[in-house]
Amino acid sequence: MIHRFIFVLIVLNFQLPVWSQDNLVANGNFNESLACSGNTTIAHWFIPQNNPVDIDNLCPYIDWWRFIRDPKMGIQGSACGFVETYYKGFADDNIYSGRLYMATKLTKPLQAGQQYYFEMMVRAVDTFPNLKLVNTVFTNGQDISFAKEMPLFDFDIPRNFLTLRPVVTSTLKTNYEWHKISHCFRATGNEHYLIIGNFRNDANTDTATTKKRNPNFPNGLIANYAIDNVILTPMNIQLTDTSFCQSTLVINAFTSYPKEIAYQWSDGSTAPQYTATKNETIALRLKYSDQCFLDKSIQILALSKAGPGIMHTKDTTFCEGDNILISGGIHLADQTITWDDGSTVSDRNITAPGTYTSLIGNKCGLSITQKIYVKTKSCDSGLFLPNIFTPNADGVNDEFKPFFSDDFREMHSMEFSIFNRWGQLIYFTRDSELGWDGMYLAKPAPSGVYGYQLLIKTKTATGTGIIRRQGDLTLVRP
Repeated sequence: MIHRFIFVLIVLNFQLPVWSQDNLVANGNFNESLACSGNTTIAHWFIPQNNPVDIDNLCPYIDWWRFIRDPKMGIQGSACGFVETYYKGFADDNIYSGRLYMATKLTKPLQAGQQYYFEMMVRAVDTFPNLKLVNTVFTNGQDISFAKEMPLFDFDIPRNFLTLRPVVTSTLKTNYEWHKISHCFRATGNEHYLIIGNFRNDANTDTATTKKRNPNFPNGLIANYAIDNVILTPMNIQLTDTSFCQSTLVINAFTSYPKEIAYQWSDGSTAPQYTATKNETIALRLKYSDQCFLDKSIQILALSKAGPGIMHTKDTTFCEGDNILISGGIHLADQTITWDDGSTVSDRNITAPGTYTSLIGNKCGLSITQKIYVKTKSCDSGLFLPNIFTPNADGVNDEFKPFFSDDFREMHSMEFSIFNRWGQLIYFTRDSELGWDGMYLAKPAPSGVYGYQLLIKTKTATGTGIIRRQGDLTLVRP
């Protein structure tokens, strides 16, 4: 078993690079259009239907009437997405019960176990402001769901897309203002397509009147919503422990998405950047929303060119017959390590006691000599093996096996083997309660000298320890 003892010397930086998150929703603001033979449609987005949609070329599938009623009703006066979360009853254009969705293929599938943040802006709109067709209502159901395969929807009842599980759900708002819908969640890895719309049946869909009614169609109801600024981004803080050799170190935690993300440093500052001037541990909270935030702490080491010439580490001890892995510094760019044997690897495998020295350099011109003192110890305290046994059925010393004291360390496993003088294996067990009774091939083995090997794996504070014992035993028969 290899134990790992790591001594860390942090390499120097005077400014950390800017990092940013990706929006995994292409054209999330709906401003990118696609020209199609004199017409235009929204790039990257499509309306799921019961026939496959060509994602690489949306031009064959342009549905002006349903998808974009007014391309200027977005939150910034530009284009936006559009869904119908509820329509029920009939009007003079034969509107039927159902839903209208929009979908897009994510720029890359979500990673299983990774936490993500989603947000979008929604606003109720009157598709028919002249009230010619049906009564408009407010509703919830501006939800999002994900699918692994291309979503194919049946607009007629029964609606097979209602089996999709909403990941983000909305509440009923009875006004025409823009509202932010947001949520954080952990991905399963099956999220390849994003779908926006109402995944609830009529009984679970909340509605409220807009007080805009057409008495000619009392049973016709419709709820329309504009969708804009759709964001789906992984929640990460890509900062690590670091150090610097200048007077200050600027740590930049700026992220592009979402724009309203809040930065909260441990000193109370709220800017995306933090300026360090000394050795310290700092903490950052990225607050995506009131319910979605991420915390991380990093250590900062301020070094100068006139540093200490030798840095000692604590003595390291391991069991005889075992081996350990010692490390000089950490695996970062611009670091050089040279051991006393001339090797330049970061990790070094040690099988014997002694003093091991490495020279560690970095880009600030600082060189430090690291010394690691390695000792060995016997790890078989509490283990006893006799060197003679008499299998004569008198109840005393009738079998050969190891004996353990009550305070012997907890064992993972044990292998115990007996060999005759020609090296043939004549007995083997993994059970610490069993021993050799002097029999071989159902016959008593003759008196004489035999060899044994014992391998024990024990639990230690740092992992697993190994005890190896081998020697001779004498079988005595009357």
